[in-house]
This record gives sequence, C-alpha cells and structure tokens, in this order.
Amino acid sequence: MDPVRGADGEAVTVAGGDPDVEIRLRAEPAEVKILAGQPTRVWSYRGEVLKGDPGAVQHIPGSYLGPILRFRTGQAVRIHFVNHLPEPSIVHWHGLHVPEAADGHPRLAIDPGETYVYDLPIVNRAGTYWYHPHPHGRTGPQVYNGLAGLLIVSDDEEQSAGLPASEYDLPLVLQDRTFDEHGQNISPAITKYVVQDGKWVPWQDSEYASGKRKLKRR
Repeated sequence: MDPVRGADGEAVTVAGGDPDVEIRLRAEPAEVKILAGQPTRVWSYRGEVLKGDPGAVQHIPGSYLGPILRFRTGQAVRIHFVNHLPEPSIVHWHGLHVPEAADGHPRLAIDPGETYVYDLPIVNRAGTYWYHPHPHGRTGPQVYNGLAGLLIVSDDEEQSAGLPASEYDLPLVLQDRTFDEHGQNISPAITKYVVQDGKWVPWQDSEYASGKRKLKRR
C-alpha cells in the first residue's frame, strides 16, 4: 500500500506494520430506551481497544450511536470491523484521507459473521468527522437504524489554540426520528408517505400512486 501523506508531508502507514492504536468495532442489533415504554430496536456500533490509548473508544451511556473514536494526527490505527448484522455492511470514515482499501467502498461489504481489517493512517488535521455504513443500496436504512458515530482527530495545533476542552468540549449529533406507537423507528421512504396538498399521505392512497399527479425530482 502506498503511504498517505499528511499536511506536514510525513508519510504514515500501518500496512504490515505495528499500529499505535488497535480497535475492534462490531455492528450488531441492540435495544435502547429512547422513549417511555418498551425499548427501541436499533442497530449499533460497539467498540473496544485492543492496543493503545484506552480513551480511543468513548462509549456514550444510554445512546444508540456508536462510540466516539478519538485519534491524533500521525497515529497509525488498525480497526477490525466485525459484522453481526443480518445483512452485508462495511464502514466508511467520512472526511478522512485514507487509502482506497480503507475507504469502505460498497464493493468491499462483508457478509454477516465476517471481519474486515482497516489500516487507517491518521493524516487529517484536527477536526470532527464521522463514520457510517456504506453498503450498496442500504446505507440510508442502516444509518437510520442507528449505525453512525463520531470520529474526532486532535493535533498539536488545536491544543496550542487554547480552545475549550474536557467537559467544555461537547460533541453534538442532531438527527430526525419518527417512531410508531410501540416506540420503534419508522424509516422514511417515498414508498410509504408523500406530501400531498401540505399533508403526509400514505403512498398507496395518494394521487401520485394512482397516476393523477407526477412526482417532481430535484
């Protein structure tokens, strides 16, 4: 694998080498208490540090979101992604500069029970990034089921800037969710509901389904 170069021009690679941080990241069905009543069924990422800084994986108590992954510029990171879902999946590291084999392209999706090993050279500047599934045709539903998490990179430049840190540095994730009467996710889809005359109407009852109106795509 060709090395990836960071902003300082230094090459960082872990292919066949020894990583600074090694993590196991699992995607699996779970239940979490979101609303009053019965738990909501979700899909969630769970992680554990196999080597390196224990703070590299920060779980969020009571959340369905994946753990916050915390790395530093210049680190070599290896992640073992294990798929415990009932369908294929793969992970994309949104915003990171990584080799092609570590980008989570849909063609690399693995089947249930399989493991994919990522070698991630952390060459980005400090910033807030995120990770999510990327299987062909199933990215949206898997994210909506709960598969997403933050990935935060730190570096010396950020630390020298005197920015708020520790308990004053609060990552926020805003998501839109719709639940049924049993507290379960309702995944939005054009085949379920459409807006007709300013109101949500079941697709099968709409004039779009009957052909009286045409959908406008933008």
